[in-house]
Amino acid sequence: MPHWVRGSLIGLGAGLLLLISLSLLLRRLVEQRTRTLARTTRELEHERANLESQVAARTAELQSLMEEMRAARTLAEQATRLKSEFLANMSHEIRTPMNAILGMLHLALKQTLTPDVQNYLVKAQHSARTLLGLINDILDFSKIEAGKLVIEQVEFGLDGVLEQVADAIGVQAEHKGIEFLIRYDVSLPPTLIGDPLRLGQVLLNLCGNALKFTDQGEIEVALHRLDASETDLRLQVCVRDTGLGMTPEVQSRLLEKFTQADPSTTR
Repeated sequence: MPHWVRGSLIGLGAGLLLLISLSLLLRRLVEQRTRTLARTTRELEHERANLESQVAARTAELQSLMEEMRAARTLAEQATRLKSEFLANMSHEIRTPMNAILGMLHLALKQTLTPDVQNYLVKAQHSARTLLGLINDILDFSKIEAGKLVIEQVEFGLDGVLEQVADAIGVQAEHKGIEFLIRYDVSLPPTLIGDPLRLGQVLLNLCGNALKFTDQGEIEVALHRLDASETDLRLQVCVRDTGLGMTPEVQSRLLEKFTQADPSTTR
């Protein structure tokens, strides 16, 4: 056999061996990649199953929470309705005897009375009217919650409001030996437009609280005109007393619900 034929056969054999080796290598790589892909696919399937399970669990939790919220809202609405009905019924029951008291006072004041008795009956009439106004405002509680409370805009005399406050607070202050003062800005007009009932309520609450926690000295109500235009007037009302007072920390919580300086005492 010629040398060139033998060399060609040897080269051809080497090439075949190389091709076989490459084929086996590629086959092994393909099998490895296939196994890796299959493993990755199984992992993805497992993760998807877990994700679906988590989504289902969270969805069930959300639905349960929404059901609880709906139930709580229903209970709150029922409680508000029952409270409004209770306030309306109680206000009606209290208003009936109060109107009778006012009627009897009105008839009594038409009789011939001594100055002292007439003064007492007039003060009792003013206090009864104030109490009736407070009773009527119990109904406003539900209006406040609904944002429907309307502040009146009527003409009224500031002297009349202050007189009712003086009648209600002055006698109690006198019994405690406390001086009750009202300082009036002479530049204030005699007739204003606003809500006299609620202005009187605010003054009575502030003065009543001052009287309750003042054992000696004085209580002063001061009214000042801050500024005014042709249609508006800004009035500053200050109530000062010589009672126990409040610390700065308590003052910072003054407008919070049911806040008082001494929790052991009802204010």
